[in-house]
Amino acid sequence: MLAVAVLDGVTSETLTVQVTWDAPATDKPIDPDKPITWRREHKFQITLESYNFLERAKNLFVSASGIKISVTGDRWAELTLHEGFKLDADALRLAADTLRKHANEGQLGIEVTALHFQRGQAFLDWIEQTKAVYQSAEVRQ
Repeated sequence: MLAVAVLDGVTSETLTVQVTWDAPATDKPIDPDKPITWRREHKFQITLESYNFLERAKNLFVSASGIKISVTGDRWAELTLHEGFKLDADALRLAADTLRKHANEGQLGIEVTALHFQRGQAFLDWIEQTKAVYQSAEVRQ
């Protein structure tokens, strides 16, 4: 968009303003210092992905809720928790390791319906590290 002002025969320089037409007016910037919850289903179906998730959650001080942890194979095990349970990365790791101890052959899978970040900056770091795209309706700060 271009803007020019004229007053008493004096014309200003042309000002160019970038307008993002595709961003909804309700999008708010993420406050890096405030806690944030990202309500979206996250699924990690193989052991490597699951442990990468656990490591990232630990490094960024992330908790999760709506948790389902499973080990699939000939002998399988599964732990599903009520949405009201929120576990930090260490508790998630302990639950995953406990299941793997009893059903030690097969893939470790982790599913969560929400991630809880102590700080908005940790959420932004998560987004950058995973190259994820989020919708503003999914986040509450």
